[in-house]
Amino acid sequence: SVGHSQSCIESTSTVRYNVILDARDIETSPRGFGITIGNRQVDTIVDDNIIAHQVSGKRNIYAIFTESDAVMDHQELCDQTSDCVDDGDSCPQYYSNPTITNNIVYEWNKNGAAGGEAIHIGGGLKNGITFQNNIIEQSSAVKLIRINHGTYTDDPDENWDLSDNSYYATGSTTPFRNDSAELTFAQWSAVVGENNSVNTSTSFTDPERTIETYARLKGLNPSNYSDGLQKFLDMARQQSRFNWNEEYMALAMINYIRAGFDKETIDYGYSTIWQ
Repeated sequence: SVGHSQSCIESTSTVRYNVILDARDIETSPRGFGITIGNRQVDTIVDDNIIAHQVSGKRNIYAIFTESDAVMDHQELCDQTSDCVDDGDSCPQYYSNPTITNNIVYEWNKNGAAGGEAIHIGGGLKNGITFQNNIIEQSSAVKLIRINHGTYTDDPDENWDLSDNSYYATGSTTPFRNDSAELTFAQWSAVVGENNSVNTSTSFTDPERTIETYARLKGLNPSNYSDGLQKFLDMARQQSRFNWNEEYMALAMINYIRAGFDKETIDYGYSTIWQ
C-alpha cells in the first residue's frame, strides 16, 4: 500500500520486482488486495510485478487497486497540522498520474471462482494514468479492469494512456466495466481510447508455480498449500551466517516465479561480507 488514504502527506513511490502470491483476511475483515495505490500519492510507479494465485482472501479482491476519493475525518482538518502539504481548507482528495507498466496479474480471483477485479481504477483520478504493457490473465468471470468514478465524473482524456496490454478471461464476454456498465473488449477500448492492446490468452512456460511447488522442488515434501508455505518459512528462518542457503532467500523464490512467467532474472546486488 503506497500513498495511503489515512495519510495527510503526499508521497511518491516505486513498487518494482515484487512477487505477490495470495492475500488473506485481516481477522474477521475479508481482504484480497495485492497492491494498493492510495489517494495521497503523486507520480507513483508500479512496474514489473507479478500478482498471482489469490486463494485465501474472501472479499475485496483486487490485484492492483487505486484508491477511491474518500477523505478521512482527520484529513478535513489536516491544514491545521504543521506537516501537511496543503494550505487550503482540506487536503487534496486525489491521486495523480500513477504509472502501471509491465505487470502480470494471473488467477487473482475468489479462489478460482468469479468475484473481484484484477485492476480497479478508483475515483479521484486526476492528471491521468499510464497503464501499459501489462498482462491480465484470468480463468474465471472476474472483471479484468474497472473504472469507478466515485464522486468525480471525469472521463478518460488525453492524459490517459492505456496501450499495449493483453487481457483474457474465460466465463464472460463483458469482463470490462465502466462504473456499472459491463463492456466487451471493443466497447472498453472505445471508452478509454486503448491502443494496440489485445484480448487473447498468453502462453507462459509454467504459470502455476507457487511456494508449494518450490518447496516440493527443494525436497521439503509439502502436503498442501499452507504446509508448503510453512516449510519454506521454516527454512528461511534458519538462516544465519553459520547456516546460509540462498535457495531460501526471497530473491530465489522471486526468480523461480518470474521464470515461470518468462520474466528475466533479477539481482538485488547484495554481497556476503563475512568469511
